[in-house]
This record gives sequence, structure tokens and C-alpha cells, in this order.
Amino acid sequence: MARHRPRRLRRLPADPEERARLRAAARLRRRRRALSALPQGITLSSVFFGLLAMTWAPTRPYAACVCIVLAGVCDMLDGRVARLTGTTSAFGAQLDSLADIVSFGVAPAFILFHWAFASSGAQPIAGEGTAPFNPWMILVFGFVAAGTIRLARFNTQHDEDEGPAWYFEGIAIPTAAGLIVTLVMAHQETGWAIFKSPIMVVPILLVSSGLMVSQIPFPSFKNFRSQFMKYGFFGSILGGLLLLAAGGPGGLVLFTLLVGYVLYGLVASVSDNLRPGVSILDDPPAGPNIDEEDEDTYPPEGDDEDPE
Repeated sequence: MARHRPRRLRRLPADPEERARLRAAARLRRRRRALSALPQGITLSSVFFGLLAMTWAPTRPYAACVCIVLAGVCDMLDGRVARLTGTTSAFGAQLDSLADIVSFGVAPAFILFHWAFASSGAQPIAGEGTAPFNPWMILVFGFVAAGTIRLARFNTQHDEDEGPAWYFEGIAIPTAAGLIVTLVMAHQETGWAIFKSPIMVVPILLVSSGLMVSQIPFPSFKNFRSQFMKYGFFGSILGGLLLLAAGGPGGLVLFTLLVGYVLYGLVASVSDNLRPGVSILDDPPAGPNIDEEDEDTYPPEGDDEDPE
């Protein structure tokens, strides 16, 4: 039977000032651990909403999409809360990525599959009595795979010591998930058949998957050249959420906003690449169009996938 060596009690130094310093450091560590539970709890809340969305996807697709929107709100808050409480860490960043693949990868794909593809094309794998296989599952899997690659690439390339990124490669996985779920919501709100047509669903799925793993630069949601652009963008998001809470076509508003963001990024990338000697990845120079009062927030802290 193995014998365990008894733990040695660490003796405090005889110097009163040194003892006070060690006790203060211990209290600070306990306080930091307690505060870190707040952003981590917000991150895990997004996983809960993702799981709830999957349970509602077959029968209540609109409610499932609302769950993904709520998961997106949690994703916007956790990094900010971590910075405010001074509890940013590599552990929080990894936890955020693991939560994202559930809430913005698997769950939206599950919703889309049941909403658009589950009732069509299912064939038995090897004859009668075997599990059916729907070929559309391959397309849906491509979305999840692209999101996984996107998050892995971000984790390996991100350096906490670097400043905030002006642009990042491809669209973030919450943006891709937003395109999918708001498409479902727009169809439920308006009843327009075009939103559920393959000529709309398949391109949205393919484009969102491809842009996640592409190297096309898209502007960060937090980098704005003026307060007007900043408040206009976030005001539009807030307006869509409030309209959604009031029972209005908030999904249609958010879908339009996300499509506009993607088109803006594509057009900006093409136009800048056509200009000799200019790269969209370069930091915009400070010029007279930047107000002095905005200098403290230009560039703002963080990027679209904030590590905690």
C-alpha cells in the first residue's frame, strides 16, 4: 500500500511586513479566481443556449435561432467583462473557442439541416432497416469543419502581446452563424419562399463556410474611424434586437445588416487590392478625418474574437 508523504505547512516569514505582503497577494489571487468565474460563466451560458437551440431545432426553429442570437450576445460580453475585471487569461480564450464551436458551429448547422434539408433526399445507407443518410449533411458538415478550422487558425495565430487587429482573415464564426440563423428567422417572419429556396440557402451556406477559412480581410467590428460609424453600427444591432424582443421582424433586420457587412468587406478588399501599393491589412494612417476626441478609442481594444 502506497504511503503518502504528509504535506508540509508553509511557515510565514518572521518579518511582519513580509507576512502582510504575502497575505495581501493571497487575497488578490482569491479575488481574481472569484472574479474569473463571471466571464467564464457568461461563456458557458452561450453553450447552454447552443444546446437549447439544438433541442428546439426540429420543432421550433425560430426559437432555436433566438437562442443562437442570445449566445451571440454572451459572446460579445464575456471578453469585455474579462477585461473590465482584469481576469483575461489563456484559459478563458480556449474556453471561448470551445464554446464557439458548439454555439456557432454545431448548433446553427443543426438548425439549418432540420429547417431546410431534413425532409428531402434521405436514403437508407445499405438497404431497408438501416439508418438513412441525407446527402445534404455533407454540405452542412462543411460549415462545421470550416468553423473549426477558423477557430484553430485564430488560436494558433493570435498573440496576446500584439495590439488590436484592424482587420482579420475571413469572417468570424459568430458572423457566419448569424447569417444562417437570421436567414431562418427572416423566412419565419416574412413567409417569403425565396428565403427557404435552394437558390438562397445553398449560396449562403457555401459563402459563409468559404469566407470563414478564406484569407480575405474583413474589418473588425470594433474598429471605427468615427463615433458616428461606431454608434450607427451598434445602434443597428441594438435596434434589431429590440425589434426582435418586441415581436417584430428583428431577424430580417439583422440578416440585412450581416449581408451588408459581408458585401462591404468584399467590396473594400477588391477596391483596395486594385490600388497599387495599398494593402487593406495596413493600419489606417491617422489623418484630419479622425477627431482628437476619438484618439483614445482608435483603434479600440480587442478584435472580434476577444480572448478572456
